[in-house]
Amino acid sequence: MIPIGIITAYYGDARTFDATGPWLICDGSAISRTQYPDLYNHLVRINPDLKIDSERCTIPDLRGMFLRGHDDGRGIDQDRVLGTTQQSALEKQTANIGVPSPAGPGSSRGLDGGTLMFVRGEIQKPITFGSAKETRPVNVAVNWIIRAKP
Repeated sequence: MIPIGIITAYYGDARTFDATGPWLICDGSAISRTQYPDLYNHLVRINPDLKIDSERCTIPDLRGMFLRGHDDGRGIDQDRVLGTTQQSALEKQTANIGVPSPAGPGSSRGLDGGTLMFVRGEIQKPITFGSAKETRPVNVAVNWIIRAKP
């Protein structure tokens, strides 16, 4: 038997998905405690922020989201609460382009008008890389669905 609350990928169009069955699209929609009592109880126990009132809660909105395994004390993603959203981040990267220079410490104007810094006999220029609005791996778009009924 598949437990209530299991989330899996659905390779199909959410607009034509039959939401009358045991699965629902994870799109942030409200559900009623009357229609989905087991799912309601499961969701508000795991994440009380999903509770609207005593009769309604929202399904997690996983549109456009990657899922990540809960750390649960392993130490990789410490202090995360199960079911919470984590904003995007890029680990801090520091890089300089070094060019040998006979000059000593100081600074000068680069060919592009930027400032070059002389450190230990090298000219160093900070660099910027990347042009996308997010950092992401190669991926395939799917819809996340949640088991709502037995």
